[in-house]
Amino acid sequence: MRFGCCGSLVASGPDRTGVEIVERLAEYGYDYIELPLAEMMELDGGAFGALRARVEATSLRCETCNNFFPARVRLTGPEADLDAARGYGATDFISYKDGPIGEQVLAMTDGKGVDKVLIAGGDVDTFKEAVIAVKPGGKIGNVNYLGSGDYIDIPRVEWGVGMGHKEINGGLMPGGRLRMEKLASLVTCGRLDLKPLLSHVFHGWDHLEEALFLMRDKPADLIKPVVVIEED
Repeated sequence: MRFGCCGSLVASGPDRTGVEIVERLAEYGYDYIELPLAEMMELDGGAFGALRARVEATSLRCETCNNFFPARVRLTGPEADLDAARGYGATDFISYKDGPIGEQVLAMTDGKGVDKVLIAGGDVDTFKEAVIAVKPGGKIGNVNYLGSGDYIDIPRVEWGVGMGHKEINGGLMPGGRLRMEKLASLVTCGRLDLKPLLSHVFHGWDHLEEALFLMRDKPADLIKPVVVIEED
């Protein structure tokens, strides 16, 4: 097992990459640092060279990245900015309105499937499409809370009759006051713009139940609901 840390999550420098923690990560015994692509793309040649040199001066390397798109680029829903997404490197787009997701992925990959699938929404039936879409030896990661349904549908043949080495992982995001305060500070300090993710905004305690049921029922136009509690 290897351990890494996301620099952008605790970024305090002007470039918002979080590279300033790389020396401490090396000292604490981490194996690698995770840096944000969107923020690094904004750097000029000199600044990127300095970032690279700072990482290479330690025992760590940047083995993985996050933030492939800046927060201002809408990737889901009817207002998705596909042209902007293409500008940041996205090459293909799939919509559930065009048919089963798994079939579309196989058609786009000549029947081979993809290396990894992330499940960030849907229900217990979504796993079927993920298993179909991922190739043998691939990985499926689930970050979606399954609030209903008794069983998850895993198609036997598409799963390689149990011999396909298709790995499924799911887990809960770490919590705690310190982590939540750091996440909130990214928003209050203007480093993270969550507005594109807020599809339903309510005001007042009376709407808590309505917002909660939206998360349970997952209508097609839902991304994230938020309830604004205003002080008296």
